[in-house]
Amino acid sequence: MPITDAEMIYDINEHKYFLTQYGYEHNSGEHLSQHINSEDIEPLLKRVTYTVYNYIYSWASDVSRTEYEISLSKYRLLIKRALVEMVSAMLVNKTDMGLFFSKDSGDIVTPNVKLILMNGGLLKRSKFPYINYDALKEAGEY
Repeated sequence: MPITDAEMIYDINEHKYFLTQYGYEHNSGEHLSQHINSEDIEPLLKRVTYTVYNYIYSWASDVSRTEYEISLSKYRLLIKRALVEMVSAMLVNKTDMGLFFSKDSGDIVTPNVKLILMNGGLLKRSKFPYINYDALKEAGEY
């Protein structure tokens, strides 16, 4: 079962981890309130989650398999690292990189985020035929 704590909150309906303000600050050493207004922090963190997950899903040949893998605890730290890196990149560039790409383009993350996800083994296009991902989802296994 996915873990929710002070650093990330897992939304089981969306199959996504959402980085918290504390999670970013604890892992980056930066204070978000020094860079942006406090009312903009939550929308920024949500936008980063959707940007990174859209990129992950752009690699998916099977959405059910991807949702299943994302829910596994072994990818939790990897996803956190990718989310922290993406927030940092958006703060440094002072813009949302996703605005420069069409919705059909997968390359809306920084090269560092791409490397984190690729080297961590999350970006795959193959299927495991012996796992019925839809049945696992229906049974509430992820």
